[in-house]
Amino acid sequence: MPRTPDDRSSHHIPPTRHSGEGRNPSRAVFEVILPKTGIYEGDVTLIEWLVDEGGEVLAGDPLFLMESEKIEMEVEADTDGWLHRIAEPGLEAPIGTRIGVIAETAEELAELSGA
Repeated sequence: MPRTPDDRSSHHIPPTRHSGEGRNPSRAVFEVILPKTGIYEGDVTLIEWLVDEGGEVLAGDPLFLMESEKIEMEVEADTDGWLHRIAEPGLEAPIGTRIGVIAETAEELAELSGA
């Protein structure tokens, strides 16, 4: 079903680009965080990842489900790449907590995964 700008059940992850020292500046990883849900400022829960570890994602793909005190929502990827999950489902954490990263390239993912 196509989403409209008024669809309140999904949320885009704002990308945050990080380049490490001594690395190729054209490569990057983007943080996946627990996003703010309106005016709610309490802890939220990561319910389920919708993409496997190492899975390729495109901007707009459903990435994970999270729950606040009043709402369960699907969060979408805001960039293309490969997912490296850091947090496990069931994590209860403050808004803004890093739960994963999206690597720009498969090679970057391999570096993150230690492969």
